[in-house]
Amino acid sequence: MALEALLAYAHILAILTMVVFLASEAALCRAEWMNAAVVQRLRRLDLIYGAAAVAVFLTGLLRVFLGAKGGEWYGVQPLLYVKLALFVSIGLLSIKPTLMFARWQRELAASGD
Repeated sequence: MALEALLAYAHILAILTMVVFLASEAALCRAEWMNAAVVQRLRRLDLIYGAAAVAVFLTGLLRVFLGAKGGEWYGVQPLLYVKLALFVSIGLLSIKPTLMFARWQRELAASGD
């Protein structure tokens, strides 16, 4: 029982971390605020967002295979597949901003700012 609770807490913490850092990125992406410091901060926030996404996936897998219900129960649940599809979709949508932040950082480094 304690393992199930710990896995659930870790999974929810990872989800909330991902949401917070994604919202932070969105808040910083304003043209009037864009400067070298903001680009550096966006890159750091994006790295943390990516780490949180990995944590969401790993804690989800741990919940499926080590949780009280087991993989057999989750395997027949259609909602699990909907969640996975949404998670993959969000991951694919986040590739473009990640590449843009990296490009902006390279351009700033090349210009000497």
